Amino acid sequence: MEPPAPKSTAAPVAAPRASRRSPDAAPKPRLSTGQPANGEVKKTEEKPPKRKRGNRGKKATGRTQKWTLMEQHFALPSEEAIPRLVVIDGCNVARSASGRSREFVNCLGLLCVVRFLIRRNIDVVIFLPVVYNNQYNFNAKNLHILPVLHKLNILTFTAARASRGDRSAFINYDDLYVLDFAERYGGCVISSDRFDDIRKLKEYGEYQNIIDARRIDVRFKVGEGNEEDRVRGHFPEFFIHGDQLGADAKKMKAAEDHMKHSLFCFPGDEEFLKASTRRKVWSEERKTKILATIDGLLEEMDSNANSDTHLPSMCSDPSAAKHVYKTRCVR
Repeated sequence: MEPPAPKSTAAPVAAPRASRRSPDAAPKPRLSTGQPANGEVKKTEEKPPKRKRGNRGKKATGRTQKWTLMEQHFALPSEEAIPRLVVIDGCNVARSASGRSREFVNCLGLLCVVRFLIRRNIDVVIFLPVVYNNQYNFNAKNLHILPVLHKLNILTFTAARASRGDRSAFINYDDLYVLDFAERYGGCVISSDRFDDIRKLKEYGEYQNIIDARRIDVRFKVGEGNEEDRVRGHFPEFFIHGDQLGADAKKMKAAEDHMKHSLFCFPGDEEFLKASTRRKVWSEERKTKILATIDGLLEEMDSNANSDTHLPSMCSDPSAAKHVYKTRCVR
């Protein structure tokens, strides 16, 4: 007699469930498993990781393209051309002279810019808030330079910031003085300020062309440029931003024309009469007097051991400054 077969412990296999789908219905699409139906292995390309971008969400300023004014740009382009009066935004330029931090006002930067332009027969005017006409202002350095520039009729102090009448409180008086004086005499403005607060107000529409077409920026380079143009080893480099040229931001010809019309006025220009009237004030005698006074002041500062005119006060790169401690060249 054969022993009984052992009982199976496996679960019973359920019978396949009848499909409820109609035989005429289209087959249900399968979810893709990453492999084709024919059995071939599909090659998947790995996507490179996304680059992390800093300052996400911030709009670009459009000031990445810069066109630097070279020596030939300061020469008269024709016999009929007249050098425009250069109106300097004193507070803005003096802060640029303190380095990238712009923590304080360094009046030595004003002296550097004035001397550079006067040597090239370009008349200049500076506007500076009256709060800096104070030797005890601890937010400024080399304030002893200001009385000298004021005596030469180069520097004018403007009223303090206030809110009176219809003028908005956030607009500084010195900005309005700078733009108004440039408009009155067909001049050019030296400033890194884009004057956006003034640009958007309709009552100051007459300044629009100056802000867009006759505004030049300046920065101070250590140990570059002609040695005779350096003050305490610093050279003023003038330039314009690409966004001032609109769609022609990267075209050299457009930049050249912009620079030429910023510094010089031509007979066909609308403001030629204004520029020519102001130019009558300029003379070779005035140029000689200004340069002699500035050179004498620099010599006095060189000989004064207590003078606070060391390089780091105007340097944007202190590591480079310590290797380039050169005073101006005495002619």
